[in-house]
This record gives sequence, C-alpha cells and structure tokens, in this order.
Amino acid sequence: ILSGMIDPTGGSVISHGSRHLINGKSSAGYKPMLKIIENLRLQAMFLGLHGDDLNLAIENTLEKARLGYTDIFKTTGNVSQHLIRQIALIMSLQINSDTIVIDNINSAGTGIVREDITEYINNKINSSTSLVITSHPKLIQHTTNKIFLLHYGRLYGPFGLEEAISHYSELPRENHAD
Repeated sequence: ILSGMIDPTGGSVISHGSRHLINGKSSAGYKPMLKIIENLRLQAMFLGLHGDDLNLAIENTLEKARLGYTDIFKTTGNVSQHLIRQIALIMSLQINSDTIVIDNINSAGTGIVREDITEYINNKINSSTSLVITSHPKLIQHTTNKIFLLHYGRLYGPFGLEEAISHYSELPRENHAD
C-alpha cells in the first residue's frame, strides 16, 4: 500500500511526493538473449526514465557495478545471475523518490561492490521516508533505527537489532490453520 502498488481496502494513505518500490527481484523480466546494456535500458524505461535521465541512470549503474565496456555487450544469459541481480538492484536505486519501500533485498552484491551498494542503499534510506522489509541482519543493522516484527498478522516493536532477534526467537510458532 505504501509503495502505491495496491490500493487500501479501507482508510487512506496520504503521501507527499513520489513513491518507489525497490524489490529483491529487480531482475525479473531480464531477457537472457539481450545484452546487459539492452536489459538495463528496458528496466530504466519501465522505471519511468527517459532521455538524459535514462542515460545517466545507466551510466551510474555501470559505474557502481564496476562493469567494463566489454561486459555490457555480453548477453544476460551468459553472465551469472548474481551479477544480473546486482545491476538490476543498482538500477532500481537510481530512482529518486520521497518514500521508498525496500522489499526482500537479502544480498547487495559481492566484494567491494557489496560495500558500495550497501552504502548506496543507506544513502537512499537516509534521504527519504523508508520501509525496509528483510530478514538480512546486517542490512537491518546498517540501515534501520526501528525494527518491527510482523508475525502472523501481529506487529511487535519497535526494537533494537539484538532485542528484535531475541523476541523473534521467542515468538510462538502458530499453525496457519489456527
């Protein structure tokens, strides 16, 4: 509801400014027969970018992913899925918005790029109203100041990281049929 993907069934959501969903499945829709650069261009267009903004987003993505000129002309089907997820995530982070929902990002690249992406995510979170949905403790620790646990429709919190982990391990393991 916060991201604007679905409408509330009751009540209302008032948002001042733009909203954006950054999904852990950012690479969904990447075509294996297209080159990396072509898939990035499509993703940027689907994110609403065009003209100079589109070109700048692609340039920033390639720089942050530390991809060389020859890499971007490889077909997506001939590179690791981890790299594809990484560049798709970086592209998603190019969108400027006042409210962001970061959903299920459990990996932020490898090696030095991981550090860069984590810093980039932190900067995005610190420059907007953010909701981060994840089970990745390091991402939680470095990006949030309030942690809530949602368990079978009940909301618990706010907690610090250690307290949240402790409470999570103590939550009842209810049966969905109940």
